Amino acid sequence: FNGSWNDYSDEVREAFIFLTFRTDDEEKVANFVRKNFKVSESAIKNIVEKSLDLKEGTGSLSACAMKKIMPFLKEGLIYDKACTAAGYNFNKYGSDEVLKELPYYGAVLRNAVMGKKIGADEKSEPEQYYGKINNPTVHVTLNQLRRVVNKIIEVYGKPAEIVVELARNLPLGEKGLTDLAKTQKKNKDANEIIDGALENLGVAINAKNRMKYRLWEDLNLDPNKRCCPFCGKNSKYYNHPISAAELFTPSFEIEHLLPFSITFDDSRANKVISCIYCNRDKRSRTPHEAFSSEKERWEDITNRALLLHKSKQWRFEENALEQFRKDNKDMIARQLNDTRYMSKVAREYLCCLLPSEKIYTSVGATTAILRGKWKLNEVLQDDTETDAKNRADNRHHAIDAFVLACIDRPLLQKISKYAKICEDAGMDRLLGDIEPPLPNFNREEFKRKVDSIIVSHKPDRGNVANAVAKNKTLGALHKQTAYGRIGGTDDDKLITITSRIPLTNLKFKEDNINQVADAKVRSDLLKKYWELISEKLGEKEWVLALKEYTENTGTRRVRIHLKNREISSLIAIRRNKTEEIYKYMDNAENYCMDIYLQNNEKKWEYEPVTMYDAHKNFKIPRWRIKDPKAKLVMRLFKNDIIAFEENNERKLGRVVLLATQGQIGFVDLCLNKIEGNPDRKKASAFQKLNARKVFIDEIGRVFDHGKAKYSE
Repeated sequence: FNGSWNDYSDEVREAFIFLTFRTDDEEKVANFVRKNFKVSESAIKNIVEKSLDLKEGTGSLSACAMKKIMPFLKEGLIYDKACTAAGYNFNKYGSDEVLKELPYYGAVLRNAVMGKKIGADEKSEPEQYYGKINNPTVHVTLNQLRRVVNKIIEVYGKPAEIVVELARNLPLGEKGLTDLAKTQKKNKDANEIIDGALENLGVAINAKNRMKYRLWEDLNLDPNKRCCPFCGKNSKYYNHPISAAELFTPSFEIEHLLPFSITFDDSRANKVISCIYCNRDKRSRTPHEAFSSEKERWEDITNRALLLHKSKQWRFEENALEQFRKDNKDMIARQLNDTRYMSKVAREYLCCLLPSEKIYTSVGATTAILRGKWKLNEVLQDDTETDAKNRADNRHHAIDAFVLACIDRPLLQKISKYAKICEDAGMDRLLGDIEPPLPNFNREEFKRKVDSIIVSHKPDRGNVANAVAKNKTLGALHKQTAYGRIGGTDDDKLITITSRIPLTNLKFKEDNINQVADAKVRSDLLKKYWELISEKLGEKEWVLALKEYTENTGTRRVRIHLKNREISSLIAIRRNKTEEIYKYMDNAENYCMDIYLQNNEKKWEYEPVTMYDAHKNFKIPRWRIKDPKAKLVMRLFKNDIIAFEENNERKLGRVVLLATQGQIGFVDLCLNKIEGNPDRKKASAFQKLNARKVFIDEIGRVFDHGKAKYSE
């Protein structure tokens, strides 16, 4: 405004600010400035550009709060003191007052979210209104944190203090510290070089822009050859390489090679710089899935991929996702980083409930030390001689929470002091005797309390209608292998289907070998199979034998026949125009299981709803069409909780399997890892046990409408 901003009234200035926060329409802002401010057209252009792009780190306060705080700032008080004088609780994490309960996290963590939608309703669409953190794991965790904390406040009142456990290592040994120092220096030197480049470009110096600059350098050693890997120099949008200046315009974005929504891989190796058009074309697909159908373009893409680092090259291959899933090392590191980030933002989020000095942190290793010293690991162990945490039991989180609640600052300082002067192997010994967690602490009574915990689980059903509207799915609609039909008609209950598979995929089982259609190949393979069996050899030798057979005969793929397959268990894919079935697919998973009573019948019947059927047309289930008077008993989804009577005692189970044959698999609520086959029962068996769905709220209270005496 060329120094004239303060010449205008508060009303006009506030109206301008309000407008820029409520619209991204540049012409609308420009017209407002022309009408209310005396500035040139060149100044208007500059004002519009700057007003719609506030500097990172700009604070966010309501007009009411600013009017209360400003007089104290004018008196000379620094910001935090001015907030206190105005009656607000200052904390550096963005909330300007202590709230009664947690709002949607985006309302507090304004600098951590992105993707807000202009015009969205704050109450009904908080994610669109405020935006969200672009990490699905963190997004879900913070939403669950809100639900749990608010339920605790509703039932028990607001906590006086909160302790957050951080996923962070205690001090390393001498070698670890040396290696860490070298890595930090290397990163610091690289960051200083990039920071200088960003400063010359007039771009904000932050982690996001540093990463974008690094990814630009990754495209090619020669700056004059750095281009979008998906369209390159021949793009209809750009006929030249990406310059450093263009890099930080909206025309270029950071793109995940393997979809982040599938892999959660946010590493540098999984990122490239892409033009906005190719990024939109690619969507949540691998490069091969998105572009390989265009032969000439795909050849150019693969040639450009060879110029990238090896850690990126393989991600352009057809089986890239399969390769990724085989390698768990990156996954472990990623999950740990997610946990560290979650811990950090969770603390920031909780600071809107209490003053920041009432929220402190403890590292995970500290919790582990105290849990061991207080012999709390034994509580969930069948073997009392085993002093290890039972991570397979969800209640270990409750034990950790108890330990955290017992940690005070003097105890934390004592542990930190010893941790700095000893190696991991000697920590427990050097800490010596630590007083019990509570006066008169009774471990047996504590165990009884832990045993009585009922674990709550997040429902896992999703909204099919919303997914379809967004051209997405809630899961795999079917397995990848397509089958043809041999003979028979659409009315047959049992059919024979056929498919071609790589020879090396043939399992080391007689039944599987007998499925091979070619008589000679089948005979050769059976002969080899029985040779290996007689020599007591197994799967490893079988794979080598198949590779040798391919080299000797040239047979790389074989046709198999699968006989007596129930047609009702297969997904029929029809041609759009003729409705003719031209292939069958195996069901990948069931969306839900309907248990119902036919009209005038007393026995429960079942009907699984496949993920494919749920997405195609799920307005009226088949059983309802067959019998309009039939009554739904219950609809089960994975992670639903069922109660049933057994030996005059109520049992609770979490649904983990909905089998096409009608079996419902369930496990104990405490288990977080399913090993082996879960317990299974059919609908008719559950009927005899008075089974019903129950609801467990966020803090473990059971609401059992089938048996009122059980409800809490």
